[in-house]
Amino acid sequence: QPLIDTENGRYLGAEVLVRWPHKEHGLIMPDQFINIAEQTGVIQSLSLWVIKNAIQTLKRWITVKPDFLLSINISASNLQDENFLRAMNFLFYENKDLAKNVILEITETQVMSDTQSALKNLWGLSELGFHIAIDDFGTGYSNLAYLKKLPASELKIDKSFILNLESDKQNQVLVHTAIEMAHNLGLKVVAEGVESEKSRIILEEMGCDMCQGFHICRPVSVDQFEELLKTHG
Repeated sequence: QPLIDTENGRYLGAEVLVRWPHKEHGLIMPDQFINIAEQTGVIQSLSLWVIKNAIQTLKRWITVKPDFLLSINISASNLQDENFLRAMNFLFYENKDLAKNVILEITETQVMSDTQSALKNLWGLSELGFHIAIDDFGTGYSNLAYLKKLPASELKIDKSFILNLESDKQNQVLVHTAIEMAHNLGLKVVAEGVESEKSRIILEEMGCDMCQGFHICRPVSVDQFEELLKTHG
């Protein structure tokens, strides 16, 4: 799904979204299988498979747009496993320069669930050159002082605050406050779930850096995205 500059609509990057095309049940969404993958331990292999394929795609896209950013969600199970850090080092060993084009997203609730190991591995990933984003911000009741300790460069406001942004004045106050707080901490801000032009304009006026959502574009295949990138890059 495209990630755009809120002000001018230029494509800055994309978020990788995984789907499971099942012969019997059709297209299965991640909320139906990610929890099972985490419980069974398959999440490690699944995450690394997604990242490995993303590397190959990213190599093509940076030939069109060298500063292209690709966001990839990682699980708390990944973050708490030191083997994941070693695996990432191995996957990017011959592509070290690509790390600067990759944003690893971790939800604030996942970070808070195991602070010591999460913080250690987040810093390890940051030292490898990856950008770190705090996803679903606003849903996890984070300790704001703790957020300062994270090697994050981006904060993603949860879509539950954006979907009714036009009509909910309280949400507007919360979103505006979150944007100002993030900027004061030196973080870029992404709004998820933007579904109308009016919402995009409100976010632009608030100073939100980037946005994504159905108003911009629904999730598309890699081939479809490449055509969009040629037009909007």
